Amino acid sequence: MAIALETVDLYKQFKRPRVDRSGKYLEVLKGINMKVREGEFLSLTGPSGCGKTTLLQLLGALDKPSSGKILFYGQEFNMNSNHRLKNIGFIFQNYQLMPDLSALENVMITAWLKNTQQAKSRAMEMLCDMGIADRAKHRPAELSGGEQQRIAIARALINDPRIILADEPTGNLDPENGKEIMKLLKSMTNENRTVIMVTHSSALADSTDRILKLENGELT
Repeated sequence: MAIALETVDLYKQFKRPRVDRSGKYLEVLKGINMKVREGEFLSLTGPSGCGKTTLLQLLGALDKPSSGKILFYGQEFNMNSNHRLKNIGFIFQNYQLMPDLSALENVMITAWLKNTQQAKSRAMEMLCDMGIADRAKHRPAELSGGEQQRIAIARALINDPRIILADEPTGNLDPENGKEIMKLLKSMTNENRTVIMVTHSSALADSTDRILKLENGELT
């Protein structure tokens, strides 16, 4: 299997506010070295504040590392929006849906940004795949948490990305809906997509192919 993502001596620091005299910089990630295979379902675990979400943001080119490298299929990351739209799909705990848009329009957003001509038909196809085509005209406030997360997954998949990054994707869901979302995430790897999921749940982590644990900004 090809290596989809690799980090080499990855560090991330944040400048502390002036009122904090404990040091000029807060080091969140400290020399992360990891390789993730194509088609792998990997979970990132660890206590709150250990750097899981920061690492996910770096892997998705939402932020730049302080030092070190991230390789995407052997090539150093291109830190621009085109790379994200084409290759990365994001799924968030709080769904991050636009409240004034319908389910269909929320799924279409990233396809619009990519100037996809068939954005509407593709978005409808994705909602059908998620089993919620009948909710296409509903706004987020009119939908259940499970339905909103399915819309978020459809939005993440519409540009056919090779990497899916999921930050606590079942955190706001009841156990039954959580199981269904996990099934959807697992099914993505059957299409050679790579899924990296941040989770606090040991049960969810145990159901993935591999677990990496972060503590104090380091892989243990």
